[in-house]
Amino acid sequence: PPPPPATSPSPSPSLSNEGDQSIALDVFQKMDKNGDGKLSPEELKQGLAVLHLPNNDQVVAKLLEVLDTDKNGEVSLDEFKQFAERRRQILKNVFEILDEDKDNSIELIEIEHALHRLNLHVDEHKLHKLWKRVGVRPDGKMSFADWQRLMLFSPSDQLADLFQYWNDAQALDTG
Repeated sequence: PPPPPATSPSPSPSLSNEGDQSIALDVFQKMDKNGDGKLSPEELKQGLAVLHLPNNDQVVAKLLEVLDTDKNGEVSLDEFKQFAERRRQILKNVFEILDEDKDNSIELIEIEHALHRLNLHVDEHKLHKLWKRVGVRPDGKMSFADWQRLMLFSPSDQLADLFQYWNDAQALDTG
């Protein structure tokens, strides 16, 4: 059989409009180290670390509150898929707010405008460093899939909290 088509590597799994369920399954399976079909708090914590996301006990506890809908202390695949779909919708709404010129991408200037509107002060050098770190496209723009990959596990729906989470997540790699 012919070899699979070449694809560019991605820094971590992401969800997108196409194939949300299979990508959610892929992310879940990568986090489910023992293969039992459930994510324990420790697997969630380790999975977040692999994704270079905040994984302290407070973040894990907040995520479990949201993910573990049956409150059994673990996250099933169905719970994970439901969370991923809800989060995708929220992040899409935020993305559309940020995308001032409606070109289906976010540019650094749009992030700066949003931070200003929220009266959030971020050091310009730090913001530029964060922007470069997230792996924006060569044209300097961030797609929705990139945004979603970065923000999927944020425990809050509030725009200001999403920016703080983004900052905290990037501090793990730049800090």
